Amino acid sequence: MKSIRYIVSMCLMVGIVGAVGIEVGKSVFVKRDQAPLLDSPNPEGAKIQALKWGKEYSVKKVEGNWAELSVDGKSGWVYKGNLTDQEPSETGNKNSFSSGSTDASASLAARGLDKTASAYAKRQDHGESAEQVEWVEAQNKEVTKAVVTQYLKDHQQGEYAGGAK
Repeated sequence: MKSIRYIVSMCLMVGIVGAVGIEVGKSVFVKRDQAPLLDSPNPEGAKIQALKWGKEYSVKKVEGNWAELSVDGKSGWVYKGNLTDQEPSETGNKNSFSSGSTDASASLAARGLDKTASAYAKRQDHGESAEQVEWVEAQNKEVTKAVVTQYLKDHQQGEYAGGAK
C-alpha cells in the first residue's frame, strides 16, 4: 500500500504544477482529455459534459482549486489540475498525468513496459529489471479508480483538497 501512496502522490504533484497561472479573465487550456465539467466546485458534483484536450476557455471565477468556465453556453467547474495556462503542442500527450481519478490516469500512474521492452529486458538477462517490471505490473492492477479516489478523499488531495467530500 505504501508504494501505491507514492505513485498517487507523484501523479498529484504533476497535476498541481500545471495549475499555477490560472486566473480570472485569463485563457486556459484543457490538459486532460475528457476532463469533467461539473455543476459545482466539488469532485462529487454532477457532470455537465466532458472537455476535450487542448481546447481553450476563459476563466470566469476561481474558487480554491477550481475554475469556473463557460463551455458551449453552459457554466461549470473544472479542477485546476486539469487545466494549464500554456497552449499544449499539437503533439502533446492527451493523457498526461493528472490528479483526476479516471481509469486512464490510474493506470498511467503505474504502467509497466510494453511487451517489446519487457521481452528485451528478459533477453538481456536483466533479471532484477524484469522482476521490477513484473512488480510494477502487479501494482498497476491494484491502482483502480476507486483506490485513487479513496486515497484522494482520505488525504484531502487533488480535487478533494480543502475538505471536499
